[in-house]
Amino acid sequence: MDIIHYYGQTRKEAVDKAISEHGKDIYVLNETPKNLTNGLIGISIIPAEETIDDQEFESENSNEDLVETPITTLRKLALNFENKYADKLESSKKVNANKIDQSSNRFKYSTTGKEQLNLSHIEMRLNSIESLIDQLNNSKNIEYYNHPIFLQLINSGIPTNTISDWFLKIINTGIDPFHKPEKFNEQISKYLANIVGNDVGQPLESHTVYFGDTLSNKRSIIIELIDYIRSKNSAQTVGVIAINPEKKYLKKLELDFYCTKYSIPCIEINDSITLHDVCNKWQHFDYLLFDTPNIIQDDVHSSSIFETIIELINNLENPLEKIWVQNSATCHNTINIKWVNEQIRANQIIFSHFDQVQNLGSLLSYLDDLKASCKMLHTDNSKEEKLKLFDPKWFIGKLLDQV
Repeated sequence: MDIIHYYGQTRKEAVDKAISEHGKDIYVLNETPKNLTNGLIGISIIPAEETIDDQEFESENSNEDLVETPITTLRKLALNFENKYADKLESSKKVNANKIDQSSNRFKYSTTGKEQLNLSHIEMRLNSIESLIDQLNNSKNIEYYNHPIFLQLINSGIPTNTISDWFLKIINTGIDPFHKPEKFNEQISKYLANIVGNDVGQPLESHTVYFGDTLSNKRSIIIELIDYIRSKNSAQTVGVIAINPEKKYLKKLELDFYCTKYSIPCIEINDSITLHDVCNKWQHFDYLLFDTPNIIQDDVHSSSIFETIIELINNLENPLEKIWVQNSATCHNTINIKWVNEQIRANQIIFSHFDQVQNLGSLLSYLDDLKASCKMLHTDNSKEEKLKLFDPKWFIGKLLDQV
C-alpha cells in the first residue's frame, strides 16, 4: 500500500493538491507536523485504488473488487467535512484556540502513516471535526449578542436567556437579524404579543379573591377597586370577606378602617361553614371581594395556611376569580412563581405601583412565568384613575418605545 504525502501553506492547499491528482476518493491518514525548513503543512493519503490496511474489512479474495465499507464511508465523510470547512475552521482555531486544542487532543494523529487505521480512529476524527464546527457556529451566535435589538431588549429588563431563546428560534427559521431586520423585528413583536395576549383587561367579576406577598400592597388595591366600582355606579353594593383560618387577621388597619368609615360590610371568616353561610346571606351583593393573608416567602406554615384557603374557596358554589397582586417594582425579587402556579393557580394579575417601574421587560417576563392574563395596572401618583384596565397594544407599544 502506497502512502503519499502532499504539502501546502495550509491543510486545505495540501488536500486540494491530493484531490487534483487522485480525485475525491482518497483516504487522509494524518496531518504531519510542520516542516521546519520551509514551514509547510503536510498530509498523508492513500489513493482509493489501494487496498485498505485493515484486516477487519480486507477482502478474503484479493481478486474481488473493493467494496464500500463503513471505514471508507467514514473516511470520505471526514475528508468532505475538512475540505468544505477548512478555511472557516482555520479562522475558528484562532478565536477558540484553547477549546480547539482540547477537542483536537481526543484524536492522536499517526506520525509515520503506517499505523493501522480502524473505526475508533475515524470516529474520534469525526468527533473532533464536529466539535470544531459547533464552536464555529457558537462563535457566529456570539455576534447576535451585540445586535442592537438584543442589547435594547436586555435594557428593557427582559432576561438574557429569554432573548437568546427568541433569537435562536427566529434565526433557525432562516430570518437573520442583520440581513432581514424588518422581518426579524416582526417576529420579535409576535413573541411579545404572544406573552401579553390580545385580550383587553375585562371588568371585575362579581366574586374575586386576592393573593399577594407582603410587598404587593394588596389591601390598598382592594380599596382602590371598591372606589373604582363605586365611581362607575354609586348604587352598586360591595361586601368584603377576609378569609383567615388562623384567626389572626389584622383589624383596624387600612382595609378594615376604610370599610368602617364608608359603611361597607366587612367580615373575617375562619372556617368553611361560616364561609358558606355568609356567601349565601350576601349573595344579593353586586360584588364580593375576598381578602387573604399576605404570603410569606419560603415559609412552610404560610404555605399550609394557603392550602387550607384554596380548599375553602374551591368548595364554594360560585367559583371565585383568583387574582394575584404583584408589586411592579419587585418582579425580580418576589415569591416563588412555581409555587404560585401550582398552589394558587391565579388566572388574572394586577400590577401595583406600575408608575414606579422603568423597565417594562421585567413585567413581561413575570407575565410569561405566571401564565396569567393581566387585568389591571395600578399607579400611585396618577391624577386620573389609579386603576386602569390592561390594554395589551398600549403595553407593547410602550415596551417597544423603550426598545
